Amino acid sequence: MDKTTTFPGEDRIMDRKLLDIALETYPYMVIAFFGVIARACRFGWQGFGQFCAASVVAAFSGVICSLALHDLGVSDGIVAAVAGIAGYSGGAVLDALLGGAIRKIHRHASGGAPETGTGGNNGDVDSESGAP
Repeated sequence: MDKTTTFPGEDRIMDRKLLDIALETYPYMVIAFFGVIARACRFGWQGFGQFCAASVVAAFSGVICSLALHDLGVSDGIVAAVAGIAGYSGGAVLDALLGGAIRKIHRHASGGAPETGTGGNNGDVDSESGAP
C-alpha cells in the first residue's frame, strides 16, 4: 500500500533522523549566536540572564529558518545569512514566520480563496489615531 502524505515535504521530513537534523542545523545555531553577540555589542544588555535568553531565542530562530530554507532548496550561503539575521533579530523573525504560516494555513483551509474584510491591516489598530 502506498503511503500518502498529508502535507508537502512530509516524506523528506519523516525520513530524517533527529541527529541528522541536529548536525545539519548546528552551524546555523552558531551563526545565529554571532548575531546575538553583534546585537549585544551594538545595544548592550541589562544582565547575563537577558543575554542567555536572547541566545536561546536566537538559536531557535536560526534552526527554524535554516530548516525552512533548506526544505525550499535555498543555497547554504543564503541560509547562513538568514540564520545570522535571525540571531540578530531574535523573536521578531519568529513573529514574522508565524504570521506567514498562519496566513498560508488560512488560505489552504479556505481552498485558496483570498482573505476578505481585513481592511488592509489585518484588523490591527492604528497606533496614532486609534482607528482600525
